[in-house]
Amino acid sequence: MRVTIDLMKKSTQIIDLSNVINPRVGDDDLLLPLHIIYGDNQTDMRGKDVEFLSNDPNKKNIYIAGTCNTNTPGDNLYMGNLTFRFPAGTFKADGTYDPDKTMFRIVDKETQKVISSVNVKITVMKNAIEFDFDPDKTSYDSRLENMLHDFHDKGQSMLDEIKDLNNQAKSNVSGDTATTAKEAKKQADQNAGDISDLKGEVAGARGRFANMADREDTQDISINQKESIANANANYAELKRKDAQQDAVIATKARQDFIVDYLTRMNLKPEGLPNAESLKSKYPNGTPGIVVTVDNGHGWIWLNKWVDFGVYQGLALANDDRQKLDNAVTGTTVFADPRSEPYNDLNTLPINQITTYATDITKISNAPKNLVKNNGATVATYSYATTSRSGAIQILVTNVGQMAWRACWGDPGTWTTWQTQLTSVQQTFDGANCEAPYNDLNTIPTNSRIIYGAGINHLANVPSELVTDKYEATGMQVITDGFNGDQPGSLQTIHLANSGKTYQRMIWGDSGHWQEWHAYADGEAYLPGKMIGAKTGVPYDDLNTFPMNQTITIAETPETITQIKNLPPLSGAGGLTVRSFSWGTSNIGGIQIAVDEKNVMYHRIAWGAENRWGAWRADRSDDTNSNDILPSLSLFQKVGVVGDSYASGELAFDSKNVDHYEISWLQIMARKNGVTGTNFSLGGMSTRTFLTNDHCLPLVQKSDIQDLYILALGINDEALGTDYIGTETDIDSGADTFYGNYGKIIKAIQAKAPKSKMVIATIADSSDVAQQFNSAIKTIANYFEIPVITLLSDPVFTSSFYHDHMVGGHPTGPIYASMANAYERLISRAMIDNLDYFMTYKQ
Repeated sequence: MRVTIDLMKKSTQIIDLSNVINPRVGDDDLLLPLHIIYGDNQTDMRGKDVEFLSNDPNKKNIYIAGTCNTNTPGDNLYMGNLTFRFPAGTFKADGTYDPDKTMFRIVDKETQKVISSVNVKITVMKNAIEFDFDPDKTSYDSRLENMLHDFHDKGQSMLDEIKDLNNQAKSNVSGDTATTAKEAKKQADQNAGDISDLKGEVAGARGRFANMADREDTQDISINQKESIANANANYAELKRKDAQQDAVIATKARQDFIVDYLTRMNLKPEGLPNAESLKSKYPNGTPGIVVTVDNGHGWIWLNKWVDFGVYQGLALANDDRQKLDNAVTGTTVFADPRSEPYNDLNTLPINQITTYATDITKISNAPKNLVKNNGATVATYSYATTSRSGAIQILVTNVGQMAWRACWGDPGTWTTWQTQLTSVQQTFDGANCEAPYNDLNTIPTNSRIIYGAGINHLANVPSELVTDKYEATGMQVITDGFNGDQPGSLQTIHLANSGKTYQRMIWGDSGHWQEWHAYADGEAYLPGKMIGAKTGVPYDDLNTFPMNQTITIAETPETITQIKNLPPLSGAGGLTVRSFSWGTSNIGGIQIAVDEKNVMYHRIAWGAENRWGAWRADRSDDTNSNDILPSLSLFQKVGVVGDSYASGELAFDSKNVDHYEISWLQIMARKNGVTGTNFSLGGMSTRTFLTNDHCLPLVQKSDIQDLYILALGINDEALGTDYIGTETDIDSGADTFYGNYGKIIKAIQAKAPKSKMVIATIADSSDVAQQFNSAIKTIANYFEIPVITLLSDPVFTSSFYHDHMVGGHPTGPIYASMANAYERLISRAMIDNLDYFMTYKQ
């Protein structure tokens, strides 16, 4: 079983070796098979070594290197398989070694640089029996028990022999009594010697104890106390079991000598037999090598049984095909001489040959034009045939890494124009001292990237403003990109190192004619123009997020252009061109200028924070933007507002929300213009609750007809979520949605006062949710053909005065007074922008 080491080395990876090996203190030559990978890829371990480093529990350092085996079954350095050997004496302390201080390390043998390392966990077991054993100490020794048994058996045997001799002496009346007595004495002497030996053995076994009983008692106590030895025995038994398992696995693998012998006996020239039946009949127990059955051309090999591996591809290549293959891998190194054929012309290089030039390739005929300066190149010429150039290709790579390529096409073949790769020259030039072609920007090679460290004011054909001593120490990068040579359409770009200023020019018209340099202004990052529609999407769905320094044309109808957020207050226009300017990509301090299809121009500025745009201002040729011509709200005698707390003058002091209609913006505006104002409004109202509250729609239906109704709901609808918005079809169906309920309110007013005028206000909030409700408000206004007043187009609703002086999320008295002026301006502007609608008042 091989341990896999992943050099990708995930941050938490610790390899636990306890499931593979459990070495014991004092083990000799412990082998650990390894498989080295990197993620999902194998790692070539040729030229590399594996080192083991650790700090054992006794704080002793361990460093093992150069012990890898490559001859263990399964080892293959190319596949990342090898066997690491722990030499004798590696482990001198038992316990679990700290994985933070224990690792395998992969190093390059030649440079000794560390390639990677992986932490491992290893547990070393005690070897108390071998290193701590002392028979005179309280420990168990099986030899004691064996000696006691031997002593007992030998003593009993001698007593039996003496007894037999005594009986024989008593019964031997007629025999040779002298002989019997002599034999008895001899046997007694021998028994005495044995008894003396036994006494020595007993004394040795008794050791430092007075008698054997004490020794045995002490030994029993030792057995009970020394459980660690039993544990060690159990661990040893487990190791023997695992070792037996590995031996069983290894036994199933082919040995190296077996494989070598098998390959030696293999006949790589296949034997042919008529069919599979004849094969199995002739070689029922297999034979080395490959056998081909003639009836189907299949190859067979013996792997403990005959295995059919399919059609045997043993036919030799035809001579012509072999020649093509030989040519495809043949290389010729030529130190090019322009006078030596065929190497003096790239058009005549031999087919299927690789040719290396040790001189400037541009000196050879038909080489690419305007290559970066080089000292040589390699050219590969390939074709499907050995002689025909039709369909051939040439690939050229210079010694500085620039690549060019071309193809030969047609019959007879004609070489196409060389195509070159954009290449960076690794050296830095000094503009004051460099040589051609780098001393003139008109002659810099096409598709190159050149760096000048200084002296750019000395170069020919740089932008005229750079030809001053001011740029003596300035560096720059020049990128020349385009077609081969000085062909029309080539581009050249300069980037100055210190200021970041950029210049650009291109070739157009006659070959080699560069246009004038064009400089980008400092800090500007111009983007190409773009034509969009309402469905173009982010960031072009909202004028607040239009990219800076770009011109955008919006092509829509008056009905569909309103789907784009934060438009100027268009007067029925569907086309608009917007130019956004800024010092950079941020719109803080940026400006937008927009001109609609009716030639009305608008402008605004962003200030203070990202996307905090001010109100649009219209620059009208008829001076209708002048406050001097704004119609007076006094045109109407009675004005009513349909709204919520913001229309009711609600104050939120001391956590108490109280409607003060007398300071509502409607009543302030009414007092200023001498009109009668009626608040059909109440704090907390939405389009849904307005339908039933007594102070809302029921009051509208009971009250006098108003000349002008201002619709200002929506703030509390936001809290109902965007799912409440619904769709335009809800206006007709009367569904319980924002569309449906607002439609019910407007229909009720139209039924009560068909000749009265209405305006509908958007929500003064730039959040995404508010903008979705504002989009619905504009759609509702378009459905009923009533004017929209966009609150965010008035500076009050985008000012810090308005946003930063709320109390409890509601305006205070001064803010309501400012809102009164804003509503008056917006309604007066609506009368100009929607003149046809208001001209029918009192008709």
